[in-house]
Amino acid sequence: MHLLLLAFTTSIEELGVGIQQQMENYQYRITLNNKVDTNNSVSKKVSLNSYAGVTYLNSFMTRVGTT
Repeated sequence: MHLLLLAFTTSIEELGVGIQQQMENYQYRITLNNKVDTNNSVSKKVSLNSYAGVTYLNSFMTRVGTT
């Protein structure tokens, strides 16, 4: 989720956090399903952990550009 725009994105670049989708140790993925955003950091090495997170919007928030 892009916090300044209060909108979901599936683009790592749009988040503006300065990482690439493919790095030496991890592959980053964002999956968008309705009002739920799933973030995955998938390890490329057996010795490293993979991570996942979920972000969601409450009903009082709307997407940018909608009314």
